[in-house]
Amino acid sequence: MTELSYIECTASSLSALAHYRRSHPELPPGEIDRAIRRATALLRRRQLADGSYPGFWGINYTYAIFHVVKGLRTAGIPAADPTLQRCARWLEARQRADGGWGEHYRSCLEDRYVEHADSQVVMTAWALLALMECLAPDDPAIRRGIDWLIGQQQPNGDWPRQAVNGVFFGAAMLDYRLYHTYFPTWALARHERLCAALPTRLAA
Repeated sequence: MTELSYIECTASSLSALAHYRRSHPELPPGEIDRAIRRATALLRRRQLADGSYPGFWGINYTYAIFHVVKGLRTAGIPAADPTLQRCARWLEARQRADGGWGEHYRSCLEDRYVEHADSQVVMTAWALLALMECLAPDDPAIRRGIDWLIGQQQPNGDWPRQAVNGVFFGAAMLDYRLYHTYFPTWALARHERLCAALPTRLAA
């Protein structure tokens, strides 16, 4: 069976290999290092002119850019790298007036970014997790997104289930039932940890 190369799968594999390589520095250079270099090169080549990436398993450009940024940063690419800064600028340009982000599933059908009518907690968390890898945690765009996300948390600690956030083969929309809980939790925890270290945090 022959399968395509996917942005999210490549970025996730890159992240896993980089984690493994970091945990085992005693390993001699070899296949893992070559795979990391090839995956990094592929992700650089696949960036679109506007700085975004098309997704495949989630909706859509926001999902893909989250994976790419995480993968490249885990592989040791510095935050100031032009590829990552183009990702950050793309996300900043699509932040909504209320501070959140929201992408409509029509993005998958039309091969272009389509904004949702409402900000979405899942997309906002993806955008924030990516931006926190590229910008300082006290950056205004991040602060506004965090404030919006906090404001959406319900009294029981959960976040609202909103529009679909997953997709299968470009047209079958999926509702990943836990995404609305663990991605916002992850984003807030990451922001808290970065802010706690802010006085002594060195620029990567």
